[in-house]
Amino acid sequence: MEVSLLTIDRARQILSIGRTKVYELINRGELPVVRIGRCVRIRSCDLEAFIEGLSGPERGPGGGQ
Repeated sequence: MEVSLLTIDRARQILSIGRTKVYELINRGELPVVRIGRCVRIRSCDLEAFIEGLSGPERGPGGGQ
């Protein structure tokens, strides 16, 4: 079993968002985490699933362009 765990900082870099926004996503339950003691990690597969969920159907007239 190979599972890659990412730090909050690394996830924030991948998503190009701030640290506070990552914690907001976690607190709203949109981004699942793994807790090891006081450490918080994000499984790479969960981050990929989150990103996939962002690219939903096109919206608005003209296909959202």
